[in-house]
Amino acid sequence: MPMCTWVSWAMLAALRPAAATFLNNNSSICGAETATLGIGNLLQLSTHSTGRAMPAAFCHPQRALISLAGSTGMIAALCFSAVCIRSYSPEAKTHAHAHTHTDRDHVFDNMRFLLSVLIVWIHFVEFEDRSWEMNTWLKYDGFYWQRRLFKPIEARLVLLCFTFQSGVLSSGAPTWRRCRGLFVSVVMSQILYAGLVQAILQQVVVGGTFHFLDQDWFDRVVNAEPNVDWYLQDLVIWRLLSFAAYYAAGKSGTPLWPWLLSICAAVLVLSHYMSLPKIYSLTYAGCFLPSFICGILFPTRELLQLIPQSTTAICCGTALLVLWIVALGDWWGGTSSAFGEFFNSLPHKDVYDYLPNPDCKVEVTLIWCETLFSSLFGVLFCLCMTITICPRGETFFTRNGQNALYAYLLHPLIGLPVLRKLLSGILPLPVIENPLGHLAVMCLRFLLCGLVAFVLSSAP
Repeated sequence: MPMCTWVSWAMLAALRPAAATFLNNNSSICGAETATLGIGNLLQLSTHSTGRAMPAAFCHPQRALISLAGSTGMIAALCFSAVCIRSYSPEAKTHAHAHTHTDRDHVFDNMRFLLSVLIVWIHFVEFEDRSWEMNTWLKYDGFYWQRRLFKPIEARLVLLCFTFQSGVLSSGAPTWRRCRGLFVSVVMSQILYAGLVQAILQQVVVGGTFHFLDQDWFDRVVNAEPNVDWYLQDLVIWRLLSFAAYYAAGKSGTPLWPWLLSICAAVLVLSHYMSLPKIYSLTYAGCFLPSFICGILFPTRELLQLIPQSTTAICCGTALLVLWIVALGDWWGGTSSAFGEFFNSLPHKDVYDYLPNPDCKVEVTLIWCETLFSSLFGVLFCLCMTITICPRGETFFTRNGQNALYAYLLHPLIGLPVLRKLLSGILPLPVIENPLGHLAVMCLRFLLCGLVAFVLSSAP
């Protein structure tokens, strides 16, 4: 950890003057820019970040200091846990290292499918909330239970869990086979999706127009954000960075973790103080890189061997999940708890948009700690849910977890438009006013999103 810390502070010392000069020369930084969602723009389901360009009188250094303290504590906990796991369980270590990159554990496939269901759910709710012309039981339900029980299903938390899982499954030294697999399964899939599949399905299902080989088409292929396939582009970046760390560690005969942490610190800090080019979703890469690196470094498989799934573990995981719902749900007079407000205000995706006013010196210096806090919290949450609640054996949706990428990519093009037409046109159900009826509606809507994810990720 010292190497990572020194690299971070060195980058900060070098970048602070440049950041201050830039901010002084630009009076309006990062206005509230939100991606609109319409019938012809179904893929842009994620909202852009909203910056905090506040005057000095409204600076909140406590936020940055809390993030610094919280990040330090979570790093210490993860490091201590990793050392203990690898020191006191040599048989689990041997079993875990016996896995190759072709091996798949059922628990990870199960988790990937559950996360894909949550992604479909989040985007469906996003789409419904912005479609004011909707007049069905799914729209005008008062949002009573939406604010309390379902608001804690945060997009950032689900994406952080996805990234951590990708890191776990991406661990291992680079080989020609892995590089070829990365190019074929990720790079070519993203190009095919952005350049062909997306255009055809958008015309057939949504009814929009799309022209091939024009400027818009080229821009989508080169830079996918904010469309859902940004994740594939950033996955390529994350894996190439990890390959570089593996190569450097192997050539120098040094441990892997200093190289990974140094690369992570450099990218994390740079992404907060430099406006990266809109190429290959670079602006999103720094936000999620810490969780990906944690997936590579933390002995997750060994921990699963040490802690068998039991009734006690399930109860502990359920208690943590309830605590999370209480913390982020609107149970506090129409607003979230103090922690919920804090967590929801942390930088997300394009973290450069969150660079505060230069007069807020503490926040400018430690803004990267806020993103790090969010990433590490997502890692701990994902670890807890994977170890305690997520099924570890083979289930009816385990194979769907292996194909979760299809549900992730196709749900804006097929799943959500079909589901919307089904509920608003074919089955126009009445408006429900009873609060218990609202709860039933929300649960049914969640099950429908699970069905969409199941169908899209099923083998033909």
